[in-house]
Amino acid sequence: MMNSKNLLLALALACGLVFVLRLSAPTPAVNFPVAGPICTLKQRVGLTNIEVVYSRPRVEHYTIFGGLAPHGTGWCTGVSQTAKITFSTPVKLEGNDFPADAYALFVMPDENEWTVIINREADQCGAVRYNGTDGPAWFKVAPKHC
Repeated sequence: MMNSKNLLLALALACGLVFVLRLSAPTPAVNFPVAGPICTLKQRVGLTNIEVVYSRPRVEHYTIFGGLAPHGTGWCTGVSQTAKITFSTPVKLEGNDFPADAYALFVMPDENEWTVIINREADQCGAVRYNGTDGPAWFKVAPKHC
């Protein structure tokens, strides 16, 4: 039969062992929400697969167009990365030919019309970069409010 002193010692050792083992166990990673969750839109149009990947901005409490994205200024249509549009086959948009490939997608919002910019340098970040050789297409569209 174990006396109370030995029982307390065994209990203390057991608690200490559990504590040490718990400290050495890996802690699970916490995945905090990002400022602009990555979103992917896929659509098949005729024989072409179109994919748009962008980081969705959180717009509550913010004025985006005319605010964070000033009128007449290039905007990368995302938060943490430039939006990318990919065509699986050659396409023609507003008279511009695009081979099957991935492209950077920008807009220049204005009050009554937007300029859409599709740039051949797909992997870029931030403001519109154009050095005259990467062949972007610029065309105007009228914004529609839903």
